Amino acid sequence: MRLRTAIALIAVGGAVLAGVSCGAVLTASEDRTPIAIVPVRSDLAKIGGLSGLEVSADGTRFIALSDRSFLVFGRLARTEGKLVDAIVERRQDFVRPNGKPAPVGAGDSEGLAQAKDGSLAISLEHQDSVWRLQDDGRTKWVRPPPETDELHENGRYEALAVDDSGALYTLPETPIAQRTHVPLWKLEGRDWRKVRDIALVDRFRPVGADFGPDGALYLLERAFGVGFSNQIRRFDLNDPADPGKVIWHTDAYRRANFEGLSAWRDPQGHIRLTLVSDNNFLPFLDSAMIEISLDSLGPSR
Repeated sequence: MRLRTAIALIAVGGAVLAGVSCGAVLTASEDRTPIAIVPVRSDLAKIGGLSGLEVSADGTRFIALSDRSFLVFGRLARTEGKLVDAIVERRQDFVRPNGKPAPVGAGDSEGLAQAKDGSLAISLEHQDSVWRLQDDGRTKWVRPPPETDELHENGRYEALAVDDSGALYTLPETPIAQRTHVPLWKLEGRDWRKVRDIALVDRFRPVGADFGPDGALYLLERAFGVGFSNQIRRFDLNDPADPGKVIWHTDAYRRANFEGLSAWRDPQGHIRLTLVSDNNFLPFLDSAMIEISLDSLGPSR
């Protein structure tokens, strides 16, 4: 999400958000789901805007993408498996496909996906749809999906995921005018194929995605109001008629703009969903991680 969107939100809900300090530990007084939520801590300067997330298979490391064209690498501390801390250890800037350093804020890098071989790709909300990140920090341009030019500039590709075969998937945040759905695209070779349409629910829009170890697509969605609301839907892409089940919904964290999602399996065999929030480099929004075990969820809505 761009900074001007956050400013507009604050103008509407400033009385609610004012005076809240960044990094405060959030509480879940209204949430029915047992979870862990921690601030993202860093001793490095100018770390923020975290919009994409990948968690290691053992749940102890993470890579996060800032919307200011850099990655951060860090560790996740746990006590008896429960997330208790998230610490950024280093930062890596990347450069544009033309070889030039990306200016601050350039490209509005939003989505992050990591294949089994460790390779990374990022999606962009304002410019070309997807870049592949190479080991030397350079990026390689990927042809954008069809209809990209018809999308609103501030509502293109925030969500990005990669399946077990290494194929990339993306979908826009906002629909083309008059539509109530967005297309889910899969990259096959050099071309994108539409897998299906994803119906939009109420005010929620896609901002993050990941394939779980069960093969399902988990879609993180966000809505604006007096603060932020989030939900996660689970899709079985083998069933074209599956509308997606809402497996988690919350409006308890009004100042946490959750945009990044990583799905993984813990040592006990349980699927966990870890989310990261984008603070837009503003002192009254939180940079935090929240973690959910699917075993702790009640019936799908």
